[in-house]
Amino acid sequence: MREEGFADDGLFDQMKMFFLPLTMVEQDLTIDDNRWIQFASRRLDEEVALQQRREQLLEKLTEIEDDYYRHDDSITKLRRELGTATARRSRKGSDGEETFSVSQLIEDHCQEMEQLESKRSELRAEISTIEGMVASIEQGLCNRTTNLDRNLIKPNRGFIMYGPPGEMN
Repeated sequence: MREEGFADDGLFDQMKMFFLPLTMVEQDLTIDDNRWIQFASRRLDEEVALQQRREQLLEKLTEIEDDYYRHDDSITKLRRELGTATARRSRKGSDGEETFSVSQLIEDHCQEMEQLESKRSELRAEISTIEGMVASIEQGLCNRTTNLDRNLIKPNRGFIMYGPPGEMN
C-alpha cells in the first residue's frame, strides 16, 4: 500500500493479526511427531503437577476428617457424661453449673464439625475436579490423532477494502 502511494494510517498493521486466523491450510491441521512429542510432554508435566496437587489435597482432607471424627467422638463422650451426670444430679440435686459447661462443650464441638464439614466438601469437590482433569489428559494422550477435522479448512476470505485507507499523496 505504501509503495502504491497510499498514506499509512496504521490500521492494517493493527488488523493483520485479526485476519490471520481466518485462513487455514491442510498443513495447519497436520500434527507431526515433533509437535506431538512437545504436546505430550507438556500434558505429562501438567498431569504430574495435578497428581501432586491431588496428593496434597488428600493429605489435607485426611487431617480434616480426623479432626471431624475426633470432634464427633468427643460429642458422643460428652453426651454420655451429660446423661450420667443428669441421672446423678436427679439423685443428688446438684447446682447445674456442670451441665452448662458440658452442653457448651458439645455446642463448641458441633460448631467445629460444621466448619470442618464445609472444608471437607470443598476439598472433595476440588479433588474430583482434579481427577476429571487428569482423566481428560490421559484420554487425550491415549487417543493420538495426527490429522484433525477437515471441515475446519475454509477457503481464503482475504481482506476486502472499498477504498484506500488514507489519503493519496
